[in-house]
Amino acid sequence: MPNGRSYRISVKREDGDASRPPGYVSSLLHEHVNAGDEVRLAAPYGTFHIDVNAKTPIVLISGGVGLTPMVSRLRRAIQDPQRQVVFVHGARNGAVHAMRDRLRQTAATYGNFRAVVYYENPLPGDIAGQDYDRAGFIDLHELGELILLPNADYYICGPIPFMRLQHDALRAMDVPETRIHYEVFGPDLFEE
Repeated sequence: MPNGRSYRISVKREDGDASRPPGYVSSLLHEHVNAGDEVRLAAPYGTFHIDVNAKTPIVLISGGVGLTPMVSRLRRAIQDPQRQVVFVHGARNGAVHAMRDRLRQTAATYGNFRAVVYYENPLPGDIAGQDYDRAGFIDLHELGELILLPNADYYICGPIPFMRLQHDALRAMDVPETRIHYEVFGPDLFEE
């Protein structure tokens, strides 16, 4: 709610397949609500927010549609030009990489921001160095010093298996648990 009056949302349409039905809400929004329409919603309930007054570095790690809440956090984080921000994102390929141009434009505009994009399976038309930086799955160990910043806070969002993997990688890199933050849309990350 950067303007104090409204929220901006992004909704990925979940079309479904033979193993699952299409997403009810995403289908409803895509078929019956247009850009600029007003809908009444409850305020977000999560506590997944960035302290805009802190000066410590921030590392945002997202997979798939986990990118959406991260872009909102990114906008707040880069407002302080002294605050270092790194964004690591993983997508299957360019066909499903939401907000790609926005991310690249932000990287070109803000000197305190660095983005690293992984494509699991790049398409023939996906261009390395332009559409994505690395092929395969996100490998935080491979990124090393780029993400291991003094007193950094780490924010993770994406599918639960993805978040578990990134959380465990950060812990294996000696990132304190108190510096790792995540948002879960469903059962808790560590519930069995």
